[in-house]
Amino acid sequence: MKMYAKAGTTKFVKLIAILCCVLTACKKENKTEPPVSTQISAVTGSFEKMTESSIVLHGTVGEMAMLPNILEYGFILSIKDNNGYARPELEIPAGKKMTDKDVVFVYKPEENFDMNTVYSYAFYVKTKNGFFKGSLNSFQMDGMQVESPSEILGMPGEEVRLKGRFSMLDGNYKLYGRLDKTQQIDYQIASDGKSLTFKIPDVEGSQHGKKLTIDLQKNSANGSFNRQLVQISLLGKLVPPAILTYGFTDLIRFYGSCLPYSGNNDKSFQIILGNITIPYTREIAIKDLKGLVGKSFKIGYKNGRDSVLFSADYIIQSPNAADIYFVNAVAHPNTHAIVNGFSFYSFFDMYQTKYFFGKYQVNEMEVNGDYPTETISIPIKNIPEGQYKLRLDNGFFNIESTKTIQIKKFDWTSIDKSEAYVGDYLTLTGNFIKGFEYTIYGDDFFKMPVVCSEDGKLTFQVQTFFQESESLHIVYNEFTETGWRLYMHPKALPFKSLGMTFDSLSPKTGLPGTVVQLKGKGIGLAHMIRVGDTQVYPLIKSIDEVTIAIPVFQTKGKVRISASAWGNTILLSPDYFEVQ
Repeated sequence: MKMYAKAGTTKFVKLIAILCCVLTACKKENKTEPPVSTQISAVTGSFEKMTESSIVLHGTVGEMAMLPNILEYGFILSIKDNNGYARPELEIPAGKKMTDKDVVFVYKPEENFDMNTVYSYAFYVKTKNGFFKGSLNSFQMDGMQVESPSEILGMPGEEVRLKGRFSMLDGNYKLYGRLDKTQQIDYQIASDGKSLTFKIPDVEGSQHGKKLTIDLQKNSANGSFNRQLVQISLLGKLVPPAILTYGFTDLIRFYGSCLPYSGNNDKSFQIILGNITIPYTREIAIKDLKGLVGKSFKIGYKNGRDSVLFSADYIIQSPNAADIYFVNAVAHPNTHAIVNGFSFYSFFDMYQTKYFFGKYQVNEMEVNGDYPTETISIPIKNIPEGQYKLRLDNGFFNIESTKTIQIKKFDWTSIDKSEAYVGDYLTLTGNFIKGFEYTIYGDDFFKMPVVCSEDGKLTFQVQTFFQESESLHIVYNEFTETGWRLYMHPKALPFKSLGMTFDSLSPKTGLPGTVVQLKGKGIGLAHMIRVGDTQVYPLIKSIDEVTIAIPVFQTKGKVRISASAWGNTILLSPDYFEVQ
């Protein structure tokens, strides 16, 4: 055939060229080329789509980094007939520069392939540093023909039936699935030889979208017969999630086989969730399913071939509105409501929920919660007095509490005493709320917090520092647009502190260590007791009585006992104590 003559001529020309290079090299200085760091390798691939007049050959290079070093690439073809006669090798260039490491080359011989001839081929590359050739593969016009498409869709475990002519195959032909790894496959040929059947293997590395090559291979003395029968684009599938009921913040986890990478936004595999579809992900929270309509939905998937919808109904749980209650059933404007009674974090995302007291909406970014107790604190704006229900809207469901919170403005109406001594108790009446913390405010001298123990009344004790203030007010913390601040009721308390008194001591004489009883209004609230200049500590005390001991090292003589009130106020005992 003509192509064989060309091969002989080419070989002769190469020989002349090599001799010229050798003669020329003798005249030049010997130089050592720098080492090449990139490892060059040529790998012979399989063949496919063989007809009498053409064949598709595959080859590849070891790595992308070597592509710039390649000056030429192609295939070496050798021929051996039934008599064992080998023709000279034929070099078939496929190109000069490679842009991808995989080569697919359609070879058309000058004369049709012969049924009685074995053809061997190898992939090669040329660089300035040498010629690199892969191992030999062989093919033969053996009468086998594949009539099915060269690329199909399928998932591991599915049965594939290829149509064609396969009667010439015997037990020496092995079928392989090739991906990252290679796995041998069992196959069956129909009795009439017109079909070949196998199951798609679950080869290591199988993943939705990857290409699984199915090759037929036979090894013989003439070389390796390696023919690609079909390429399968792998498809993934889901299994129905076992959990049927979910809270708003719960995760749906998806399992299956041959699934794509999670988070790659691969739109070729979609998960169906009710009325929406999303690219495959391993898990997703119910609250992140934007646009999902309804409290129940179906789950399924689309993989590019199949659209599957599972039969089960999946339910989004909603709380029972009757379970919601207010820890503080009454509150002042610009304070907060404490809400409990249900597992808040199972149904709501704190900052993706809308909150309403009646028609008045709350800024969700101002809501606080305590995860262990499932309690949430919701600020109440300066809304009118009245009874209000709490409405919660998370985009999936909208519920309203059956119980209400009463909002009433703060005011006090009366005080039971206009003057009193330190240690006495005062009681105010007004719109006081049990459990709410108020503060007795005395100008800038002090702030004394008091927790209300009875609705409508606030009882507190007169302190030593009350006498330093010209006016007393009731204040409490309120929430405003700029944050928390103290709200001061404009009406001052009509009260005057009579202070503390030091009325008596008994006995008035004794040895060091003598126990002495001191009496006076509020003297038990004194900040410090001294015998002369020596501080002593009470042995027993009540509001109006204090028991002390004279210091054991106190010297003989008369000494004053003093009680320190607030600031620089010091009360002296009405009589001296005489140490004997």
